[in-house]
Amino acid sequence: MEQKTVNLYTRQNDKTLYQLERNGRIINERIYVELHFGDIAPLFMESYDWFTREAAKKVAKPEDVKAPIWCSISPDNCLKPIPDTVVYVLEVPQDQIIYFDDVIFNGFGSLEMLQLF
Repeated sequence: MEQKTVNLYTRQNDKTLYQLERNGRIINERIYVELHFGDIAPLFMESYDWFTREAAKKVAKPEDVKAPIWCSISPDNCLKPIPDTVVYVLEVPQDQIIYFDDVIFNGFGSLEMLQLF
């Protein structure tokens, strides 16, 4: 039986291209989140850690994954590319996606999702 997939969109730092080439996949390392958010990183890491633990109860998480990769279900809602970034189009098995209404997280109210692996 063929597995159903969904196209998802995510903007990432262009350095992830090297990780993809080297390892065949991208993992959102904690250090990337910390560098991106700077002084407020501990607040985000607390939320990321909680969400990762809770999401892993619904979707199996590889041991080496420590932080989620946030994606959009639509190219229109995906963060637009800026210098030093790349937008990936991911074909993800439907059973590996957790959808949520991001109004819970940031008040904007669009349908977004989290892909852990």
